[in-house]
Amino acid sequence: MKKYQSIYWQIDLPENWEIEELDDAVSLFNPDSSGTLLISTVKEDENISDDYLEELISDHIDAGADLHDIECGEFDGLTCCYEADEGYWCEWYLRHGSIMLFVTYDCSLEDEGSEDDMIDSMLETLAIVHRANIH
Repeated sequence: MKKYQSIYWQIDLPENWEIEELDDAVSLFNPDSSGTLLISTVKEDENISDDYLEELISDHIDAGADLHDIECGEFDGLTCCYEADEGYWCEWYLRHGSIMLFVTYDCSLEDEGSEDDMIDSMLETLAIVHRANIH
């Protein structure tokens, strides 16, 4: 496993996965697969509340999505998966103190479920970078 570290958080990923840093997110992917894990970070002045997360995920709630509480390493929040735009999508709205991670995973419908165990094991390694100024 190798580690990716941002200013606020870190994650372990398999050696064969590649990392692409974007302006507002980091993209993690296996070049031999159709799936991509994308992680965006939000740093607020106050701790992230349940209401804040529920507001962000409200479109999915309104659409009748099956939401689940989840813990991913040092983060907790809400998650849901669905089919859209001829693909399979999962979203995680995760928080730790004043840090929120918006995580998406998408792949082709044909590959749905093929990387679920890998994605779950990667998300379980999410940790705060302790030099970060968080609440």
